[in-house]
Amino acid sequence: MPWYLRGFEDVNWSAGVPEEPYAPVVIAGAQLHAELDEKSEKRWLSAGYYEHRPRVFFELFVELELWKRYLDSIPRVPDDDDDE
Repeated sequence: MPWYLRGFEDVNWSAGVPEEPYAPVVIAGAQLHAELDEKSEKRWLSAGYYEHRPRVFFELFVELELWKRYLDSIPRVPDDDDDE
């Protein structure tokens, strides 16, 4: 992961889940079972599990408000029902 994130200035590494991770995006090894969305009064949303390389998975957490802004930025595709 350090190689993939080398272009970012404010990246921190931890061997476990910090008590209060102050970051808008958290990438955690799936084996940590971080469950930030359960522990932090829904401050983070689990955006899913991803395979980094064979049999090595991570879980992506995004602050809920950041995720909402991201979703709002995606152009809406009209439904077929919108024509009526």
